[in-house]
Amino acid sequence: MNTTWCSYVNSITRQVSSKIVWDKVRKIFGCYSDTQNISFLNYNGQVISDAKEIRNVIGQTLSEISSESSYPNDFAFKKCEEQKSMDFLPSYAEDYNSTFSYHELKDALRKSNPTSPGPDQIHNNVLKHLGESLLTILLLFNRIWQERVFPLSWLKAIVVPIPKPGKDKQDPNNYRPIALTSCLSKLLERMVSARLMHVLERSKWFVPSQSGFRRRRSTIDNLLKLETAIREAFVRKKTPCVDIYRHQKSVRPHMAIWNFKRSV
Repeated sequence: MNTTWCSYVNSITRQVSSKIVWDKVRKIFGCYSDTQNISFLNYNGQVISDAKEIRNVIGQTLSEISSESSYPNDFAFKKCEEQKSMDFLPSYAEDYNSTFSYHELKDALRKSNPTSPGPDQIHNNVLKHLGESLLTILLLFNRIWQERVFPLSWLKAIVVPIPKPGKDKQDPNNYRPIALTSCLSKLLERMVSARLMHVLERSKWFVPSQSGFRRRRSTIDNLLKLETAIREAFVRKKTPCVDIYRHQKSVRPHMAIWNFKRSV
């Protein structure tokens, strides 16, 4: 981060306009200019030009995509299923249920990128310069971990609609959401994730085809496998088919936790 910042500062010359400089500074702090907003939308045969109405329409469209009504029929029982008790009583004898250490916190913070802050406006760069005050945050994290009470404010996010490349920006369906959540929440999630990944890899819970979010693996691995399958299909004069549709909201957290409980 320091190297990138120094490189950027050194690139500022007399020929660089103040607008470009301040646009860069605003992006670093997660602030976006209103000039990036579109001037109108085409929605249900109507032209919408009011800025507030544009935000509401895009927000409603993104909400409908993420709602249960867009799930396939085999997901219809999801809500009812997740209301059932899992009888998941943690065993504090397991190493993954122990309190977090200062080393785990520092390691997670070191791996955290300077992403835009969430509604609390607490930036990762601020957390990295706290020094001994991090011990207070560690106490907070361990209290959340032991009492199993997650702060409600961390469930809120700033949703930024990003237009899909090459798509009509006036169509509200051509946007994907980026949720800016609390950096504190993401820091705790990173610490939990590090523990889970260790347990899951050790237990060989992942299927061989799982490449994303795994150490020494990449989603490019699966792309190469897909390309190989396509080329082999062409040689054999067959037609390969791939259907990926709004996959982000297709994962059922309840079932993922249940499977994890069963496997460890």
